[in-house]
Amino acid sequence: MSQQSGGHACQSCQIRHLGVLARLPAEHLGQIAQTFHPHVITFGGQETLYYQGDSAQYAYTVRSGFVKLLSMLPDGRTHIVRVLHAGDLFGFEGIVGGKYAHTAMALAKVEVCRFAINELIAVKQEYPEVDSVLTQRWIQSLTKAEDMLVELGAKKTGERLGAFLVRWCETAPKGIEGWVPLPLSRVEIGELLGMTVETVSRALSEWKRQGLFQERGGFIRLPDVERLCANVCNVSVSEVLNVG
Repeated sequence: MSQQSGGHACQSCQIRHLGVLARLPAEHLGQIAQTFHPHVITFGGQETLYYQGDSAQYAYTVRSGFVKLLSMLPDGRTHIVRVLHAGDLFGFEGIVGGKYAHTAMALAKVEVCRFAINELIAVKQEYPEVDSVLTQRWIQSLTKAEDMLVELGAKKTGERLGAFLVRWCETAPKGIEGWVPLPLSRVEIGELLGMTVETVSRALSEWKRQGLFQERGGFIRLPDVERLCANVCNVSVSEVLNVG
């Protein structure tokens, strides 16, 4: 069950440099407190933040944990569109009116900052820095969606899985000795990458045998990223990271 911790001071936010107010000068943060009232909310694992088709009244920034965005098909099937982590902004399609484009669900425990769309609109209209950040996020989301379409249509399953793991380990929060949390099951990885769970499992088992992939207790590690990219993705690490 979700828990709300009350109002949140943007001045003291530990992830402000990653959020929508990242470019706003510190002296302006006190001023926007009159119109911008974010709240920190904690959701449990597999708890839904909002549903596809709901009226988009709020936008969110991930503070900690992971959120998956799901596209719900008419026949009841779902497809994972993106997995979000600290600093990612989502649900802001409400800025242009209408409804949420996806369902947002917490992967394990997640903490988010929630703010009203109408307040976000007011802030972005007054401060060009906020408007610039939102525009950049729109472009990044569109680029990632286009890159995923290319990968699903042009790359083999092993190449897609290898590239996903490399990018995930590059961008997700780092643990001890290079271990990175991966809250997705093999079924969910397959759902995200357009692969069957059997294909995902076979590939990961083979990469374990080759010393290219390790996992333990919800964490993963890639001992030899260069060899994984060369042998599986058929490109260099820099080429993998430059996409998406």
